[in-house]
Amino acid sequence: MSDSGATSIPNQAIIVLCLVGAGALVLICYAIGRHFYGQHEPQSNLEAATAHDGMSQLQYMRLVRNRNHDDLARTYGGPKRESQSYAQSKYPMSSITSEI
Repeated sequence: MSDSGATSIPNQAIIVLCLVGAGALVLICYAIGRHFYGQHEPQSNLEAATAHDGMSQLQYMRLVRNRNHDDLARTYGGPKRESQSYAQSKYPMSSITSEI
C-alpha cells in the first residue's frame, strides 16, 4: 500500500454512508423531540374559547378595549361612560357565543 492518501472504500460508498448517517440523525432528533414535547391533544372549540376564569377571548378583548377607551377618555377629557364590569356588560355571553 502506498501512502498517497487513497482509501480502500470508494468515494460513492462514503457519500452513501454520510447520507444514511444524516438520515439517522434526523430520525433520532425527531424521536427525541416527540418524546419530550409530544403532540398536544386538540381542544374542543368550547374549551379553546373559554379561558381559565370562564371568560371567552371575545369577552376579554371587549373588556380590555373598553378599559382602554375609558383611559383615553379620562386622559383627553372625553365623555364619561358608565363603568361596566364583566358581569354588568350590555353584551351578555349568549350574544357572543351566537357570533362564533
